[in-house]
Amino acid sequence: MPGLTQLIAMLAAFLVLIHANPSDNGPCYFTVIQVVNPKHIRRSPEYLYARALSKYGQDHSALVARDMLQLNGSVIATPEKDDESFLSPITIGNQTMLVNIDTGSADFWVFSSLLPEDQRKGHVYYTPGPDATKLDNYNWSVTYGDGTFAQGEVFLDNVTLGGVSVHSQAVEAAT
Repeated sequence: MPGLTQLIAMLAAFLVLIHANPSDNGPCYFTVIQVVNPKHIRRSPEYLYARALSKYGQDHSALVARDMLQLNGSVIATPEKDDESFLSPITIGNQTMLVNIDTGSADFWVFSSLLPEDQRKGHVYYTPGPDATKLDNYNWSVTYGDGTFAQGEVFLDNVTLGGVSVHSQAVEAAT
């Protein structure tokens, strides 16, 4: 029976044999196109600040009380450069839709045909096609800091973004 040292040496030799050398195909990149979201509503800094306080359970009553005084005044405000909301085209299955790519979230969820009709109104939504696979007993849910949430079922489908395709990508379909 081989000793521990011999086992480690055999394992190391085996790992060297199975190590795959990646091929150097040069640099790889892709581009994600962004378009201005026509439904984006610019909000005042005061509104955004009060909303942020409320979102995290902080008292914002002083801001509300001050706003209720309806004091008049003026100030020159210059919007931040490129202060817009952007959407990017993504193809799921055979459907292309514009989505907000939220880099602060690990969830890839979309409105879906599984939602009640009144909740789909005004949204482009994903309809799982014949090539999509529903993952039985897989569900998802996400709750945001402002108390809103989404939940649903998980499908595997082909997804293309910026010319890069991923086969059998998990897609969280809101229900």
